Amino acid sequence: MYPDNIHPYFDSIFTPASLFLFCGLCNLVYCIADNTDGRLARRDCKTSAIGEYLDHGLDCVTSLLSTCVACLVFSVSTANMAVAVVMVGIVTVLSHTLHV
Repeated sequence: MYPDNIHPYFDSIFTPASLFLFCGLCNLVYCIADNTDGRLARRDCKTSAIGEYLDHGLDCVTSLLSTCVACLVFSVSTANMAVAVVMVGIVTVLSHTLHV
């Protein structure tokens, strides 16, 4: 079987444009849920160290995945995407680590 003959299973249903739209909608839902969760925890005085740790961890994962999606949208090479992900990861970790 040649690589030209290999296609994703749902290739006819999910076009690249619809997948990018789906990623954008998921990111929007994540941002709304993240902000609402933080506000409710502070309002009800139910903040905890593990909640803050999980919040920052999920922010890091989301920023890295958003970087990958942006690189795919703009057809960035794999090597440049790896550099961008590492740079965004370093900045994200430093911003959360230095936030005391």
